[in-house]
Amino acid sequence: MPELKALLEQADGGNEKGVLLLAKTQIETQEQELKLLEKILGAVQLDLKKDTLLLHGTPNNPISFTQVFRNQPIRYAFSFGYSPAELGLHLRVPKYHPLKFREVWLCFSDPLYELIDNKSNKAALWQALQQVF
Repeated sequence: MPELKALLEQADGGNEKGVLLLAKTQIETQEQELKLLEKILGAVQLDLKKDTLLLHGTPNNPISFTQVFRNQPIRYAFSFGYSPAELGLHLRVPKYHPLKFREVWLCFSDPLYELIDNKSNKAALWQALQQVF
């Protein structure tokens, strides 16, 4: 797994509200993914640049949730495309079903690039966000 320092150097956002976003992205759709993410977060009154910490990854670049959690004030974590196992968590959690784990709300979803044109999964994500916020 990549070094935490290197991950955080590539992270975006001020993390003012302790919202960690772990996004498995594709270069080809990254701009569309960010627009979708801004829209989703705006619906629950969160600002992508100010309120969150966004870590981008690729399908072959795993991220350790525990490593980030120990070093950043995290209250909510949303994984877009990473399974719990890929983040080093030994949990079985269905997508779009928020779970409180070690004082942190966790929610797993499909990657943003798959949500762009999938209305039913966007609706499932919206319901999950409403449960958490």
